Amino acid sequence: VMWRAFVYSNENPDDRHKQAYNDFVPLDGKFRTNVMVQVKNGAIDFMPREPFHPLFGAMPQTPLLMEFQITQEYLGQSTSLVFLAPLYKECLNSDTYAKGKGSTVARIIDGSLEHHSLSGIAGVANIGNDINWCGHPLPRLTGMHLAD
Repeated sequence: VMWRAFVYSNENPDDRHKQAYNDFVPLDGKFRTNVMVQVKNGAIDFMPREPFHPLFGAMPQTPLLMEFQITQEYLGQSTSLVFLAPLYKECLNSDTYAKGKGSTVARIIDGSLEHHSLSGIAGVANIGNDINWCGHPLPRLTGMHLAD
């Protein structure tokens, strides 16, 4: 079971960066063993630049699943080509220091930091109704097409 940690409300007086943290950290260790909590890479809604989500490193008893943006909702709505791999790499390599140096986000979501058997990464695609599913001609090309 994947439970999504994307929560915020304008009726909640807490800062949006803190809302999911305040809601989910008290639940750490209270989920069944078949549950993973799906957490966006950042605390706000897929902003072009933001630090990793504070839940990474704050829920040691609960397997966390990374949620990355594949769609380009806040990066030009797929009207320009955006290469997201550096954003993913930066987030995964970020050190939370949850258990000292080397407690990277990648080690949290692959389960190796806390010895969880469940792990995963989800991607939000929002494919829309474009013929090529992504609204821009380049993303449908393979690496071989680009190399030619």
